[in-house]
Amino acid sequence: MKKLFCLLLMIASSFAALAQTSIAGVAFGSDYTSAKNILENKYGQQKWDSDKNSIHFENKEYGGIYFNDLFFDFQYSGTRGYFNKCIFVIWCNDANEAKERRDYIASVVGKYYDLYEKILDNGFKMYQGGDDPTNVDNYGFFIDVLVPSGKGSPYGARLFYGPYNYVTENF
Repeated sequence: MKKLFCLLLMIASSFAALAQTSIAGVAFGSDYTSAKNILENKYGQQKWDSDKNSIHFENKEYGGIYFNDLFFDFQYSGTRGYFNKCIFVIWCNDANEAKERRDYIASVVGKYYDLYEKILDNGFKMYQGGDDPTNVDNYGFFIDVLVPSGKGSPYGARLFYGPYNYVTENF
C-alpha cells in the first residue's frame, strides 16, 4: 500500500510541476502593484506608463531569449487586479523568419516542458505546453507565428501564457 501511495504521489507531483505558476519572478494571480514593482526591479522603468490593465517593456531578455515586446496583462474584479496573461514577441521581417524564431523559442522552452504541435487554420504550426494554473484541462502556454493584421504590420514569433481566469463570475 505504501508503494502504491508513493507512486501516486510521484505521478501527481510530476503533473503539478508542469503548471505555469509564475513568469519573470511574478506569480500569476498577483496584484498589479506587486507585479509592477517586481518587473520594474527586474527590467527597469517601463517605456511609458501604461494603464492598470497592462505592464509593457521593450527590448528585454527572458530565459536567454531577446524579445522586442513583453506584455504583462491583468484581469479585474472590482478594484483588485490579477496577473493573468503574459505575451512575449520577437518581431520579424517575414513569415520564414517568424517560423525560424518560433521554432527557436520552442527549442529553448522544450528543454523544460513537453510540447505538442498543432497546425492552425492559417497553415502555421503552433506549440502548446504546460498547464493552466487555474484549470489543468487547458494548456498553460503556446508558441506561434503572429500573422500581420493589416498592410505594413510585421510578422512575429510569440510566446503566450494565459489568459488564466482568476475571476469567477457565476449567477
